[in-house]
Amino acid sequence: MKDDPKLIGYFYVDCPTWTHTTKFCSWKGPLFDPAKLVTETGRKELSELAARYYRITHDAIRRYDRHHLILGDRYEANAALPEEVVRAALPWVDVLSFQHFGPPDKVKADLARWHELAAKPVLYADGCRSRKLPDGGQGHDAKGYAEVLAALREVRGCVGLHLCGAYLRNPCRRRGLRNGSERPDTEALDAMARVNRETLDWAKLAGHSR
Repeated sequence: MKDDPKLIGYFYVDCPTWTHTTKFCSWKGPLFDPAKLVTETGRKELSELAARYYRITHDAIRRYDRHHLILGDRYEANAALPEEVVRAALPWVDVLSFQHFGPPDKVKADLARWHELAAKPVLYADGCRSRKLPDGGQGHDAKGYAEVLAALREVRGCVGLHLCGAYLRNPCRRRGLRNGSERPDTEALDAMARVNRETLDWAKLAGHSR
């Protein structure tokens, strides 16, 4: 993929369960026993485990591609995320990436906190707001999208926003910018394009003012 002109970089795991579980993976437990984090020895063990993981994965990519960004894991911002894991990743990733489905103010506060702690760019790697469609399906809520984007403008270290949800809605991916018949959701598309253009204008002005 290193010669793909549209490639920006590489993600690792989507919402890794370092010290927590979800309803989808409770049967196997977390990657690391959170009870160990009450001791300095346990925290050191987690730091060493995470550092080895991020270093090996980084080096595997760099053997083949030395130029594109390493975006790392897409952390779930509303789940347990020990600082030991994030700090271990810092030497080996270019960006800290977060999935976040909270309200705009919390999204802004959480990403700003991680940016300040890590002194690294942060990426809003997954998130969305939904609205009910007349056919009973879900569509993207452009108003909610605009609110999150406006909040992220205030996070100096934020380098972008990714929209959660497939472009094509189907029985598995129940939200999309097109339905199963390829009919576009023009209400969402038009409104989101307008917000994106406004953000581009804002970015140009912000760049000139610095």
